Amino acid sequence: MSWHLGRWAAFDTETTGVDVEADRIVTAAVYGLGGGQPVEPHDWFVDPGIEIPEGATAVHGITTAEAQTKGEPAKGAVDHIAETLTAYAFIPGAAVVGHNIAYDLTLLDRELRRYGLPTVDERLNGQPLYVVDTAVLDKHADPYRKRVSETQGRGSSSRSRRSTACRGRTTRRTARRTTR
Repeated sequence: MSWHLGRWAAFDTETTGVDVEADRIVTAAVYGLGGGQPVEPHDWFVDPGIEIPEGATAVHGITTAEAQTKGEPAKGAVDHIAETLTAYAFIPGAAVVGHNIAYDLTLLDRELRRYGLPTVDERLNGQPLYVVDTAVLDKHADPYRKRVSETQGRGSSSRSRRSTACRGRTTRRTARRTTR
């Protein structure tokens, strides 16, 4: 079976910023998709334990107050995110898929280290983690297309809030489209 017909774990995060060493996860989604199996949605709304800058709120629409009120504690959330994500590595032929996924995986790694939790690599215990980056596929499929920043023109109203789950499904569609 070709890799793109198997099981995928679409992975995405929304964060407090773009610095993987200092910023934190605010929302995350791991969606099990494809392979002739039902969708397995996993979503987290996280209290990052720090202020969410206005610039980040302008991108995803989540305020510090909202995260503090509705979010789960970061340590437990990042542990569960990593546990869910790494489980897909043990499904034969499965791949983790995301757009600019190196950022999301690196940020998750730093969060796990921050809380003294086992990293994704430690959880894999030598099992390979196959990763597909749709940003790379997209660039390969159309190298001359001008790309516009995802956040360009976005306001901070709740109607413009980005959903990590929605982006996970879009990531899967992008990967499927570019691998046909």
